[in-house]
Amino acid sequence: ERSPAVMPSLSFNGTTATCTASVYGDYTTDEIEVDVELWQGKTLVNSWSDEGTEYVDSVRKATVAKGKEYTLKVYATINGRDLPMAYITKTCK
Repeated sequence: ERSPAVMPSLSFNGTTATCTASVYGDYTTDEIEVDVELWQGKTLVNSWSDEGTEYVDSVRKATVAKGKEYTLKVYATINGRDLPMAYITKTCK
């Protein structure tokens, strides 16, 4: 048995961002729903939703600008129970 985990990851290749939201439940029967948002300051760059059972590994790409700071926010529920929002902030260099 493991504790539920929400793990955002954000990487850059030039002006392309790879946004990953990984969510792991406790059990193989756990129903997981994920909402993901990529922000540049107060501007929403991209958002999407995903779902799965036991774990979700959701990946999207987005076009970004060099020198700007981006925040990837991950909101997840397991069996309808909200998990704490997780986020990561990085600058595209």
